[in-house]
Amino acid sequence: FYTNEFTPAVFQCTATGIPAPEISWYRNGTVFIDARVTLSNASVSMVATDGGDVYQVSRTLTLDNATDSDSGNYTCQVENSNIRQPTANVVFELFVRVAPSITDAPDDLTVVQPEDATFTCVATARPRP
Repeated sequence: FYTNEFTPAVFQCTATGIPAPEISWYRNGTVFIDARVTLSNASVSMVATDGGDVYQVSRTLTLDNATDSDSGNYTCQVENSNIRQPTANVVFELFVRVAPSITDAPDDLTVVQPEDATFTCVATARPRP
């Protein structure tokens, strides 16, 4: 999943089961807590399947103002209270695109004609420039 720096990254997770499954979010294997994160309240509905009616639960994680350090794995973990262990995981890999910026600007240089002048600068970006 790709997003641009300083824009939101939005992840949607939907699961079905009886009873209604619970959805939790993790980042790189740990519970994800950040002031820029909004977790939607779980949306619960009944859906018909060949095996009968089941609960369908959806939950959205929104990360505002994504930065390069937010790149990584985000896991939607689904649990059912009857089983008491994770029943399913979905991993989203987030890549945050970062606009190019000059990190080492060229120095001033004075030359006499007809000498050549060479300027060097270093820029960073994601993906690499």
